Amino acid sequence: MQQVMRILAACAPAVEVGKVPQGILRVIPIIGGRFEGEKLRGTVLNVGADRNISHPNGNAHVYARYLLKTEDGAVIQIENEGVLSEDSGGFVTTPKFAADASGSYAWLNSGVYAGTLKASESPEYSVEITVFQL
Repeated sequence: MQQVMRILAACAPAVEVGKVPQGILRVIPIIGGRFEGEKLRGTVLNVGADRNISHPNGNAHVYARYLLKTEDGAVIQIENEGVLSEDSGGFVTTPKFAADASGSYAWLNSGVYAGTLKASESPEYSVEITVFQL
C-alpha cells in the first residue's frame, strides 16, 4: 500500500436535510483546502459537498464529490464514499478519481484506492483525508 496524497479540506457548516428513511441526512459544503502527495499537489476547489447519513445505531455513511486542481492546472474529480463504525472509531473510505485520460494524472483513473478520514488537527481545515493506492 502506497500513500498517494493527503487532503486537508475546509467545510462550511452542515445543512441539515432531516430524518430520511436511512437516518439523519446532512449536506456539508466543501469550500476549499489543499492536497499534497509525491506525484501531485494543489488546491481543493470550492465545488462539492459531502452527504452524510447518521444512522440510529451510531454508524454513519459519507459520500463526497468534489474537485482538486493541481499546481500545473489539471482538474481532477474525486468521489469518496465510506463508513464510520463506533467499533473502529474512524471513517474508512474508497476514493475514485476522474482525471483527463490523456493528461499527466491519467494513472489515477485505473488505480484501486482506500482512504482514511478524520477531523483535522489544524483549525484552518475541517477534515484530513489520506488516500492510499492498493
